Amino acid sequence: AKPRTQEIARARQGLVDQQTRDNWLKVKQALENAGKTDNHYYRRAVEIVRGKADPFDKDDWGRTLG
Repeated sequence: AKPRTQEIARARQGLVDQQTRDNWLKVKQALENAGKTDNHYYRRAVEIVRGKADPFDKDDWGRTLG
């Protein structure tokens, strides 16, 4: 598949592109270095870095945000 097609498929699954993943990795590392891992940003960063869907991309009714 073409790169753009892959990007669209990943977005439909709630997955982020490589640049966004890299940014969340920096957020995760900064929060770990600061000892601030008990918050939603850290949990969100962990899931995204693991290659999972963004856990906060849907509202309370399951609708995609953004």
